[in-house]
Amino acid sequence: MNTVDIAITGATGMLGSDLVPTLENAGHKVWALAEADCDITNADSVTRVLDGITNLKWVINCAAYTAVDECETKEELATRINGEGPGILAKYCAKRGIPIIHFSTDYVFDGTKEEMYNEDDKTNPINAYGRSKLAGENAVKKACEKHLIFRIQWLYGAAGPNFIKTMLKLAETKRQLNVISDQLGTPTWTQTVSNAIVYVLNHTPTWGTYHLRASGQTNWAEFAQTIFDCAGKQVRVLPIASEEYPRPAKRPKNGVLSTYKLLKAGYPQLPHWHYCLEQYLSKNH
Repeated sequence: MNTVDIAITGATGMLGSDLVPTLENAGHKVWALAEADCDITNADSVTRVLDGITNLKWVINCAAYTAVDECETKEELATRINGEGPGILAKYCAKRGIPIIHFSTDYVFDGTKEEMYNEDDKTNPINAYGRSKLAGENAVKKACEKHLIFRIQWLYGAAGPNFIKTMLKLAETKRQLNVISDQLGTPTWTQTVSNAIVYVLNHTPTWGTYHLRASGQTNWAEFAQTIFDCAGKQVRVLPIASEEYPRPAKRPKNGVLSTYKLLKAGYPQLPHWHYCLEQYLSKNH
């Protein structure tokens, strides 16, 4: 394996917090940049910080505004961070011939397709977060030819809030919970994504957009029940429709992403979400 110098923006977020040590353990030299270290929405900040890394070979952007419901009332802020920021990073990379890895989301789709979504399916976000992330995709594509955009979904990790932590907190006082069952996707552990990126750096695919997630699919109610069962919590989950639990931001009903493109490129099948959940719980709870 070739050791390379990598700058990671958003390094203290959910994904960055796992990606940094994973890449370091793989032998890479990582420049972990938090928001306070590098403001990706400011071209001068990006240039000053990244120019200070003498042997920079990759830029990986994990910086994002991910509070989906908050984005409905803060779309301008979300678009600046999720849309304009990645474009600024990509422009910097293009000028210096450095490839960029950027992470997007299944929320760029409207969720009306009955089958899994392919990378070239028509995008049509139904909430502000999805619109801001799509703007980021487009900005990266436009600015830098050497780009890899990975759409990930239903992410959880040790850092920050996540669905698993929320469910286990509720299990402290609840024995029965109503959870939405008509939204489909795949829970994906940040460590699973991080391990995949190590592989990406050693086996870089053709530049472009890819779907990256754990194997299998489920819905939120089934996911919740599996969490409780794996954690030994005596909680019963009652499936409900999305309409019974209205939220500020609409969610796609079907967000399942096809990973066929990566598999066709020779990438290994990622582990099943159920296995990943068990591994996460064994390490964190």
